[in-house]
Amino acid sequence: KVTTEEVVRIHELKTARLIQAAVAGSALISKNKFSKNYFRLGREIGITFQLLDDLNELTEENLSPHEKDINPFLLNRPMALKAFHRSYQSLERLLEKENLTHLNSMLR
Repeated sequence: KVTTEEVVRIHELKTARLIQAAVAGSALISKNKFSKNYFRLGREIGITFQLLDDLNELTEENLSPHEKDINPFLLNRPMALKAFHRSYQSLERLLEKENLTHLNSMLR
């Protein structure tokens, strides 16, 4: 058994790192000015995506034993929702800071 914080950390080290590499790598080869915020953006996209995936899994009829043990919404629903909202708000702020607000429509 793990805590919600540990699950979010796992999401950060797994899914978020892959998305960070894609976002930061794309920014590096583009003509845009590179900012460390692209790493933060990739992190927030990854964690938010994975938490949404965890929420989606709750609609499945049969969760695997592994999912029952690590799904943050089964472990501690209020803490998982707080983590999701924090990540989502950070994602919105970063999009605004990097002048990517046109992407906000994809979040809704």
